[in-house]
Amino acid sequence: MRSAVCRSTGFTANRMMLGREVYTTAELVYPLPTHEAKPVTEYVHNLEQSMVSVHETARKCLNGYQAHMKRDDDVRLCQNPYRVSDLVCA
Repeated sequence: MRSAVCRSTGFTANRMMLGREVYTTAELVYPLPTHEAKPVTEYVHNLEQSMVSVHETARKCLNGYQAHMKRDDDVRLCQNPYRVSDLVCA
């Protein structure tokens, strides 16, 4: 569930909360070649930049998704204005 891409943000929950994707079962069984270890300060800086970028992009996606949902909801909205003499249920 946390590794599934959310259609409203365009990112996985892991990417939004952790700033990276977690390993899948296949990656644990068949590991990819390891990368050279980076200094901690460089890793933290890259992680921070990644999370800022992901959250900015997710905000833009959410704004577009909200506009899309509002448009769809407004289309289904019944727009029958009532007049003073109309009968309504109380």
